[in-house]
Amino acid sequence: MYGEKAMEVVLRKAKGKFESAIDDLQKGRYDSCISNLYYSAFQTVTAYMIAQGQATSKHTHARAYVNRELANTGLISKESAKLYNRLMDDRSDADYNVESFDQTEAEKMLEGVKLFNLEIRGLLVKGIQTYHDKQGGKRRGRNIVFVFSVDEITVCHCGDLGHVLSEEQVSA
Repeated sequence: MYGEKAMEVVLRKAKGKFESAIDDLQKGRYDSCISNLYYSAFQTVTAYMIAQGQATSKHTHARAYVNRELANTGLISKESAKLYNRLMDDRSDADYNVESFDQTEAEKMLEGVKLFNLEIRGLLVKGIQTYHDKQGGKRRGRNIVFVFSVDEITVCHCGDLGHVLSEEQVSA
């Protein structure tokens, strides 16, 4: 299961884990909150990797990808990569160690993951080929329509679109 559908499924899972983390925080389940926050961030990274044709189910592979392909290339901030690395370690502690996280730590991590996920989702931009004219680009050439989503708001920048979009282009 790869491609756009897979990316949508994984992003839905990421959103669900984030919502579960909020519920955990409100009910005082701080270790569970940290764990769900990690899985939300992991699934957001996985969705981006799917979009790049590099899906993985391995947590260490996703961590390396965040550091090498996203932070080291400047696609995300070094602070975001550090947060992801810490989150991966914290998730392990939350799941397996006897010491627990407190409300302040969980609240801070919740805000960090919210920003991290937004930063990664902001990288998910889709380009759809269109034309500058009604003759399939024969007179004025090609155009690209860009579509991206942030906070459940979808933005479509049509550029210099010169024709009515086809059903196929609209559904893309």
